[in-house]
Amino acid sequence: MDNSRENWKAVSRHLFDGNFGLERETMRIDEKGALAQSAHPFASSGHISRDFSENQTEFITGIRQTPEAVCEELEQLHRRALRKLSAHPGGPEYLWPFSNPPQIFSDSDNPVAQFNGDSRWKTEYRKYLKEKYGSRLMLYSGVHVNFSFSEEFLQALYEQCCIGIEDRTSFVNHVYLDLNAWGTRYAWLVVYLTAASPVYHSSLTGGRDERGITGTEAGDVDGAPGTAARPEKPDADGTPGASGTVVSRYASPRCGWDGYWNTFDPILDYSDLGSYVESILKYVESGALLYPAELYYPVRIKPMGRYSLDTLLHYGVNHIEFRTVDANPFEPTGVCVEDVRFLHLLILYLLFRPDRKFTEEEQKQALADMKTAALMDDGTILSNGLSVHDSAARALAEIQRFFLEREMGEADRTRVMKTLEYQKAKLVRGGRYADRVAADFAEDYQDRGLALAKKYAAELLG
Repeated sequence: MDNSRENWKAVSRHLFDGNFGLERETMRIDEKGALAQSAHPFASSGHISRDFSENQTEFITGIRQTPEAVCEELEQLHRRALRKLSAHPGGPEYLWPFSNPPQIFSDSDNPVAQFNGDSRWKTEYRKYLKEKYGSRLMLYSGVHVNFSFSEEFLQALYEQCCIGIEDRTSFVNHVYLDLNAWGTRYAWLVVYLTAASPVYHSSLTGGRDERGITGTEAGDVDGAPGTAARPEKPDADGTPGASGTVVSRYASPRCGWDGYWNTFDPILDYSDLGSYVESILKYVESGALLYPAELYYPVRIKPMGRYSLDTLLHYGVNHIEFRTVDANPFEPTGVCVEDVRFLHLLILYLLFRPDRKFTEEEQKQALADMKTAALMDDGTILSNGLSVHDSAARALAEIQRFFLEREMGEADRTRVMKTLEYQKAKLVRGGRYADRVAADFAEDYQDRGLALAKKYAAELLG
């Protein structure tokens, strides 16, 4: 979108209006830290569901108008769940605080979620995913941040910028499609600033190196059709300590080269919503994907309600979803409100980037940059020729300059600067979440993780 002061002025009254939603996945564990083998205990709750496995709990907030409100609701959902888990008939259960799972004793530790009746297809779909991608990848958990602009914001933007677009729905679709493209280009920055999973128990890979999670041998993915080549990168020692803890080469294994992605780089058409939908459907029709939901992408545009491409095409885009945020073990709910605030600032910054064709080569490079940014070594070079660290420093400086050059109230400016300073502090050596996790949990990931889960349960129930 044109980065003009007129466009900014048109929406400035509604600048920080928006709608936020959070989804947080986590594994249920028993009192000894093993994956819980009990059935999902929240069957009647629409806000406390399950993801892949019966013991993978998913918290789904409603729509809230501020980052603070949505984080508060997430905390309330955690309290409700922990009250029930504390009184579990088989003994108290807890919520694992990391994106990486606890110690795994066998593949049967993460049983496929069981759905009945009209939802039986969900169980069959999960069995398909387990067969195709392996059961270990299904043990990763993360956070999805959903956002939509307020109706007032979109109306003001439409009245200012609708030249060449015949109706408001088409205009809104265009806004979110363009934002989706820019969000994918900047997915590397989101991964770098929120990665928090540099340690895991050796049972995750079955004693093999990290590619053992996917079951591929070294080199199997490199050079595959439609897949960007991996960069050369140093490997961590990878030798389990006495506690079984492994220090990964990744700050976020789930977001890295060996993470939970499709076996090819999906190339999408962002020219209009119809073309975008068709570009996803071609992978379903070719058999590369079973359902559109199998498209594992860092950013996704979604309709209101249940996700389907028919609904998206018929009713248009309702919101955008950022899918690469790690669970933050320094927060009882796995989410820091400052990271949600930052994603809002990033969205506003990207909204005013100029429209530009998102070419096939650029899409491949964006996905490669994202996976490279998931490495612990932030000296690794991205496609722009700079290191991950220096690229992040430059991006944050550009975002700060963007907001400093625009008119806004003093309270809003103070809030923006506070949020950006929080992110810039991660650029200092040892300042990233991943650095702090490595320092605190490298000696004994399992036992310290269990102690942290019990500590957060006591805090939230206290």
